[in-house]
Amino acid sequence: MALPQSGKISLKEIADEFTDNAPHSLSEFYSATSAIPASGIIDFDDFYGQSSAIPVTLTVYGASGGSNGGNDAGGPGGTVTWSGLMVPGTVLTLYVAKIGTSGNNQTRAGGGGGGASAVLIGSTPIAVGGGGAGAGADGLGGSATFGGAGGADTGQTGGTNSHVGTAYGGTGGQQTAPGTGGSGSRGTGNPGSGRNGGNGIFSGNNGTFAGGWGYGTGGNGYLDYNDGGSGGGGGGYFGGGAGGRNASGAGGGGGSNYVRTSSLPTGITYTTSTTLRGGRIGNGQIIVTVNGVSTTYNYVSNGTISRTI
Repeated sequence: MALPQSGKISLKEIADEFTDNAPHSLSEFYSATSAIPASGIIDFDDFYGQSSAIPVTLTVYGASGGSNGGNDAGGPGGTVTWSGLMVPGTVLTLYVAKIGTSGNNQTRAGGGGGGASAVLIGSTPIAVGGGGAGAGADGLGGSATFGGAGGADTGQTGGTNSHVGTAYGGTGGQQTAPGTGGSGSRGTGNPGSGRNGGNGIFSGNNGTFAGGWGYGTGGNGYLDYNDGGSGGGGGGYFGGGAGGRNASGAGGGGGSNYVRTSSLPTGITYTTSTTLRGGRIGNGQIIVTVNGVSTTYNYVSNGTISRTI
């Protein structure tokens, strides 16, 4: 919490704000912030409105969806930036997501959806980059629908394809927990609810291609030897919908981005943010910038990373 903007400030209040052990002296706090003198005369008035919190920017990229094993790519992961102030000692939990698995047959196999990358403080999500959806397969004489990009405000609806009728993907899920993308279908996707995007019906198939790990895991893509397999939805704050299928499988819907701007944990102040649909191909990535110094975190394994500010 920042020191008062006016009135009386005690030496103990200053010491508590900047976590100083007794005995205390004003000279111990030279350069405690950019507004406080580095040497010479220092006065209680120099501490009006000052805080030990430091500027932090989080740049969060979701993972992209898998391709169909040919020229049709999965959707790119979403991109989020969040900037604000955090007190020293704040612990961030980082989910750096994995790309969805690509299919191995361009005609028959849809790719898995990408996972969502996220930064949490405790159990509170601060910034989430949605995963891109997996690409649908071409099918016989058809043309696949590319996977949707991560980054809609809500989970995106799965793709459509009009070759031999129309196959509609399922809708994105509502947010009650990290949104998991719906699996591809061998028929028409049905509406999603709860944490997941819509799962496909008539889902008899000859194999699946896994969605990428993350804060919200991407849905499975489908390999279907009878018709074109569809792509899985991307993970996100809201899960992306399942891909639909007809003679050509449709790509899934991308998962959603998210930034928290209010009801923040103690000691955290929000300043500004951006959210973009798409932006990254491959595994997710998170960049944490503290006082202008950036550290990049890449996907390593299916587990979280802890970073103390």
